[in-house]
Amino acid sequence: MRLKTLSLALLPLAIAAAAPAFAEDVTADLQISAQVLPGCELTVAGSTQLELGALYQGQGVQSPSGVAARCNTGTAYTIAAGDGLGRGLNPEFAGFRTLTGDRFQLPYRLERGLGVGLEWGQGTDVFAGIGDGEWQYHDYSVSFYAVNQAPNGVYADTVEVTLTY
Repeated sequence: MRLKTLSLALLPLAIAAAAPAFAEDVTADLQISAQVLPGCELTVAGSTQLELGALYQGQGVQSPSGVAARCNTGTAYTIAAGDGLGRGLNPEFAGFRTLTGDRFQLPYRLERGLGVGLEWGQGTDVFAGIGDGEWQYHDYSVSFYAVNQAPNGVYADTVEVTLTY
């Protein structure tokens, strides 16, 4: 009887081991897509703490490292310079940007490049490029006028620079 009980107890294990395993694979596709949108970054190095002697003759003062744009490959861009806060304040230089001080308005021009005399502003007077994913640098210079008429002091202006893509 003991043998019969042991045999009956092992019977379910024997049946389970002898039964075929039915395993199926179920698959589904994972779809991935992305759209790369135009994008750009802008850095601007200002020209600050410049020291001008009274005999300065208006030659361009080079910017420390210009302006730089980094845009996705194929993205066309322009970089424009605004008028500043004091454009036209000096009546003798009505169309010029102006650094303001306590007792005088010091006229100046922003120029594209170094000493080439091309205005940097808006419209057609902008830097332009097509992005390649790397930083692209554009040099600018500042030319000051009537420095010999300016009293000693500190003069300043703020110009908004806009990258459009």
